[in-house]
Amino acid sequence: MIDPTDPDRNVAAVCAAENVARLQHYGRRLLADSDLALFFPSDREPLPAAAVREQLASRETTPIAIVFETPDIVDDQLYPQLDKSLAGIESGLSTQGFEVFRSAIMVDLTGETAVLLFELSTADLPAVERHEGPPVSVREHATGFFEAYVDDESCIGPFLDGDRYVVERPREWTDAAAYLDSEAIFEVGLGVHVEDVLADDYDLLVGSDEVAGLADTVGAGLTDYLDPRP
Repeated sequence: MIDPTDPDRNVAAVCAAENVARLQHYGRRLLADSDLALFFPSDREPLPAAAVREQLASRETTPIAIVFETPDIVDDQLYPQLDKSLAGIESGLSTQGFEVFRSAIMVDLTGETAVLLFELSTADLPAVERHEGPPVSVREHATGFFEAYVDDESCIGPFLDGDRYVVERPREWTDAAAYLDSEAIFEVGLGVHVEDVLADDYDLLVGSDEVAGLADTVGAGLTDYLDPRP
């Protein structure tokens, strides 16, 4: 969508699909019941650290928070970069085999601290991973796969499983926290200013006890995360 004041700018670039869905949701509610309260939602009391800890622990997942200084840029630039960084890191986790249950962005009220929260269904993985090749009938690709691994003593195989070659090879990362605490985090797509800040320093908080310590910083965000609404 062309910006009427700058033809080179796409004003829809920062419009997330979730916000479009939110507009649709409340538009339907407004049509069903034209209640002014829809425009003036009541403030929610942030959960204390103990309640955050209890609720996170009850989910039996592994929450991991990346905490860093908010880049000194305007919000129109900040949030797209945070979104890109969240998506990039989540993709990196998924590529390594760690299942992300849900993720979220949080910024404290002062705007000084940003948090990328990842709630993992799977945070620890076996030392080996299964790697499937193409069907044996696809001669050129199958031969290339077989020859790539046949002399690799670190792998088991290649062997046949059904109509494909398969190897079992050492997994690069078995611990999600170790992955996020390494240089590998910079191999995913990050917002340019977020990447600069992370390269300087960031804190990694793992588990319900440590993440609950953020209640004094991003308590409102944690409350919304644990009790989400449209």
